[in-house]
Formats: sequence, structure tokens, C-alpha cells
Amino acid sequence: MNSSISIIYSTADQASVNIRDALLSNGMDRALFHELDTRLIHSDFPEKKLELNGGALIFLSRHSSEKKVNSLTVHPVGNFSTAELGGNYGEVAPCDPWVQSAILRSIKESYVGNKYQITFEATHHGPRSESRIMFAEIGTGPENWEDSEALGALAAGIRRFKQEDYPNYIAAGGGHYAPKFTDAAMEMKINIGHIISKYRMDDMVANGLQLAFDSTPECKGFILDRKGLRSGHLEAIRKFCSEKELDMIEL
Repeated sequence: MNSSISIIYSTADQASVNIRDALLSNGMDRALFHELDTRLIHSDFPEKKLELNGGALIFLSRHSSEKKVNSLTVHPVGNFSTAELGGNYGEVAPCDPWVQSAILRSIKESYVGNKYQITFEATHHGPRSESRIMFAEIGTGPENWEDSEALGALAAGIRRFKQEDYPNYIAAGGGHYAPKFTDAAMEMKINIGHIISKYRMDDMVANGLQLAFDSTPECKGFILDRKGLRSGHLEAIRKFCSEKELDMIEL
């Protein structure tokens, strides 16, 4: 588990600045923040500008969706195939199952309304890094990015999260939003690392399962949305788990 956390915001992203302000307004030490003037979701990761110290990086960001879902989301970073939103094709950054699962649980505990869906998203977009990265986001439009209820819940979730030394699993199957894996992190005493949607399984690079495994520290195995996977994908994951002697949980 991590003891060093860097919380990163971008002045090019108003939602990111608003989340930062919500954190600072509740006593978060300004020294924890590293200001970057380019929105990293669209940039290569400028590691030379940060002192990483081996810890986790939490990017504060807006979330956009064509479906206009009101959401508070957490997700790991990388591209199992195409790279439409930053990063590189077929490159996956290390994730931090302890921190990202703890933040999601903490947001769930902090939020008392019913307007926002609180959920993991599947692994997507850059930046590429050797550091453990996750995004914490508010979606999906300007009215959400200014919403004090959403900002307060996300800020409280980040301030109060408590890491649990549960076993770490890769999740696979289902859609881009991951309610089954969100529920698993809440109820099953496990941490979720990389999340591979059914869509990404369809066009994933040949070594995609190995990429997910290599980028999920202390990986215990896979947790699967069985109905959200094609039979060929399910068999490929079962074979991979058998060869590496990994656990497999089928939902």
C-alpha cells in the first residue's frame, strides 16, 4: 500500500480547479498539490516536472459523456487498444488498487444524495507513466463541474479514504461504466486494479492480459462479469489464470 500521495490538478480544466478548491476549503495542505498548466488527459506525462517518490498520483478531472450521466467516477489509466484520448496505443500505466478502491468506497460513504452515479470506469486514456495513476472525475457537463454537492462528495472521498490491504484483482467484462465491479469493491473485501471492458476485450492488443497483470501490483487474479464477456474472451482469461495460478471470481 502507498504512504505517498500526489494530488494533481490542471488549470486548463475548470472541474479540476473546482475539485482542488473544494479540497483546500476544507483544510487540505496546499503543498500536496502540483500545478500543471496543460490538461494531462491529452498529454504525455511530464515526469520531470514532478517529484514522484514512488507514490500514487490522483488526477482531478472533468468527465464527459455523450449519455450525459451525472457521475462521480474513479478509473485506472491506459490503452489496451486505441488511444483516442491520450497516451499511446497498447500501453498501460501502473494502477493502484488500494488507493483507487479506497477512494471509491470513501466517495460512496460521503455522498448522501441520489443525483449522481458513483462508479468505477474501465481503464482508458493516458498519460503513460511508470507511476501508479488514477483519475477522480465529476461528470458530465458544466453544471456538474460547478455543483457544490458533487464537489463536496468527491473532495470528502479523497480527504477521508482509508486503504485496505485486501487482495487485488483485475476486472474484465461489461460496459465502460462498471457497477458490478463497484459493488464488488464495496461488498467483497477486494481491491480492483485495471478494468477491461467487453469493448476493449474485442480489440485488445495480443498481450493485453499480460499488460493488465504486469500493471496491477500484487495481483491475486481476475474478477469477471461473466455475462459481459464473449465466450472466447472468457476462455482466454481462464487459460491465462490457469497458467499463472491466479484466482478467478465469476459474477
